[in-house]
Amino acid sequence: MECYLDVPVLCELIKVVSSNGTDVKAVHTMTSAIISYYLPVDEGYIISTEQNQPTDDPNSIILTVQRFLPDNQGLQDHMIIEMRPNLGNGLPSLDRLLNALAMANTERGNCWAILVIGPMMVIFEYRSGMVSPWKPAGCEDKDHHDLRSDIMTIDWFFKRTAQRG
Repeated sequence: MECYLDVPVLCELIKVVSSNGTDVKAVHTMTSAIISYYLPVDEGYIISTEQNQPTDDPNSIILTVQRFLPDNQGLQDHMIIEMRPNLGNGLPSLDRLLNALAMANTERGNCWAILVIGPMMVIFEYRSGMVSPWKPAGCEDKDHHDLRSDIMTIDWFFKRTAQRG
């Protein structure tokens, strides 16, 4: 598999999840590693697990990516991510992700939301309480991005997101 990342461990994590997307720990590890790669702490990003995780679905974990604002303005939620294994029953409900977004500390009510299901990412823009799928030019017909085949799109998204802060 060709991989856009120069970090072999990330490529290996993607391979593991691609071959067994039902492994909860592998999906969570892969997602955390990819997010940490693109949004590192030395650029002001902090990744944390949502504190009030509902216990009704042990396969789903919510991560919050916060950005430290300059001039001691504090932290702002930059991205909310729900990770879950691919259990083969299609897209899950977005209720948990939407609840996390509703409680997010965002600038002007805007942030990114990502649903990771096995080796697949569904990226959303969250603006003023509304969620809409993110579809870059040339990908308007896609509702998700596969880590194996949409590598350049995902790479572009995270690099653009990191630059904009």
